[in-house]
Formats: sequence, structure tokens, C-alpha cells
Amino acid sequence: ADIDARGLVDTAAMLPPERTSTHQMDVRDPSEWEHVLADFTALSGGRLDVLFNNAGVGAGGPFGEIGLDALDRVIDVNFRGVAYGARLAYPYLKATAGSCLLNTASASAIYGSAGLSAYSATKFAVRGLTEALDAEWVKDGIKVRDLMPGFIDTALLTMPIAGSNRTAREAVAEAGLEFTPVETVADLAW
Repeated sequence: ADIDARGLVDTAAMLPPERTSTHQMDVRDPSEWEHVLADFTALSGGRLDVLFNNAGVGAGGPFGEIGLDALDRVIDVNFRGVAYGARLAYPYLKATAGSCLLNTASASAIYGSAGLSAYSATKFAVRGLTEALDAEWVKDGIKVRDLMPGFIDTALLTMPIAGSNRTAREAVAEAGLEFTPVETVADLAW
């Protein structure tokens, strides 16, 4: 599921058609979560073995220069969207023995990242939610885990940095930081 219709088509083309369904949605809208989860579980016989709760956008640059609309979007997608996913998937996860909620946080949830303060704060929130839900939902047989990868070379890094003519990818490369291959994250998720 994704807001990006073209991305859904491209991703589906890489997967076995008999094991693939796509669902366009905006994680910031609870009614879309309800609709997509109902549609997906109708296809899966009511099961939700794993919800890979992966939502993220960025707004880089000095915090004092980030526009309020960009700040709202980062908070809404990165935390509110993940929280909605967890909450609205809960009944399906609870009804599926051995289920797992797998959230994507970030290495930015381990330490505050200058120039990525809003992103880092939301990923700290995802990490906190993950840890709290793992303790809370154990009684329901739901495992709650998160991934905290470093920078992954995806479209997210094409965002411009506020007050600069550089992209986040350029800033990461210039700082000499490493990129985590997408395949590594996929293997860890699996």
C-alpha cells in the first residue's frame, strides 16, 4: 500500500502476481487504513500475519527554517500514519496467531540528528511506540518490532534541504556517511 500509484505498479511488477495485491492509500487518513485493511484481509482469508508499518517523509535543514506545512507533513506521515496503522491493524493482528507489527523507525531514532530534527523526533516516537506496544500486546500474542536502518538510498533522500540548494542524499554523501542497501533492510524485515 502506498500513496504513490506509479510506485505501486513498479513494485508489483517485481513480485509474483499470484502473491501480490496493491492498495493506494494515504497513511494519514484512518478511513483509508480501515478500507485497505478490510480489503487485504478479505483476500487473505482474514489473516494479517505481518503489518510492515513503513511510512516516512523528511524535511531537512535547520529546524528554525522548516516551513510549518512541511513540519506538519513529517509529523503526520512519520508518526500519526504509523500510529494509525498500528491501532487499526490491532484487531486483525490479535485475531491472527503469531502475528507481528513491524515498524520502521530509523538510526535517527537512536540519536538526534542535527539537520533532521523533525524526522528524528518522529522516528524516536515510532521507536517509543514500538517498545510500548511490544510490552502491551504480548498478552495478545502479537510481536511488535522495529527496524532502525541508517540512510537508505531511496526517493526520500531526494528531498531538498531547507535553506540549501542540496538534497539530503548529497548531504549524506558529503558527510561520508554510509548508505544501507535496500536489500539489507528487506532481509532484516523478512
